[in-house]
Amino acid sequence: MLNVFVFKTIPNNPLHLTNPWSLLGWACVGGGLFIRSWAAASLSKSRDLTYWGPYALSRNPLYVGSFLMMIGFCVFGRDWLTCAFIVGPLAMLYYAQIEFEEVRLSGQFPEQWPAYVASTPKVLPLKYSSNMWRAWNGEEWIRNREYRAIVATALGILAVVAWYYARINLVG
Repeated sequence: MLNVFVFKTIPNNPLHLTNPWSLLGWACVGGGLFIRSWAAASLSKSRDLTYWGPYALSRNPLYVGSFLMMIGFCVFGRDWLTCAFIVGPLAMLYYAQIEFEEVRLSGQFPEQWPAYVASTPKVLPLKYSSNMWRAWNGEEWIRNREYRAIVATALGILAVVAWYYARINLVG
């Protein structure tokens, strides 16, 4: 809201596909959404320890995808001060949530957890794993309600476009 009403920032227009910043925003948002969808289609929440798909590369791909999407929206917003204000606290919240979930999972899957931790990085993928190629499971994707992320992302993109055109009309 500070960008809209106080700073009166003109964002990068997601529809201007010749603008390198808009392309970077799309790459981050699209890449993050893909990672989230891939993770949601692989995740057997609370039934199994998921170690395939993106969970073979990172123990927390949903957070990686969400963080990447957030960076993309920050690129669209074109205000690095606000981006730092958003990214910093959210990174700390994600870290705390990851720690909480890992304690829970280590208790829920005590036999499998040590090997999984030893073979899979907490956040950033550091090596290739053949387990990443397990098939996409549409039923899991729906059960995990990942379609909500697609709807929210579309609404977010529409909001940035509306913000861009509202600012252009006020300025120009």
